Amino acid sequence: MATAGACMAQDQPPKISKLGLVTSYQHETAELVKRDLALKIIDSGVLKIGESTAEDIARIFGKDWAPDLKVTGGESYGIISFAKQPPETPAGHVAGDGWYMVVYYNATSKKVFDWDLSNVHK
Repeated sequence: MATAGACMAQDQPPKISKLGLVTSYQHETAELVKRDLALKIIDSGVLKIGESTAEDIARIFGKDWAPDLKVTGGESYGIISFAKQPPETPAGHVAGDGWYMVVYYNATSKKVFDWDLSNVHK
């Protein structure tokens, strides 16, 4: 007879490694899954405020990342668009109802100092 703890363990999805999270993101096409994987990447410590750089963001998020959209007073930001953008959309333009994350970083050192996820009110 199985214990309650064993049954609960069977119901939980397998734990994915940090590298597995990044690889999963890079192969994913669904907007909400990409958003969830990005949050897991942050929660797992793959990306860290004050340590990660814009280059780290670019390596992980690839074509979804639009860097240096606005550089002011030594600070810059870029956007990770989880929703597929139409081909005519200029780089960095975010669809009004798609999920995205704004990443703020130092324009010189490229170290990330903050990020905000869109649509958190939904």
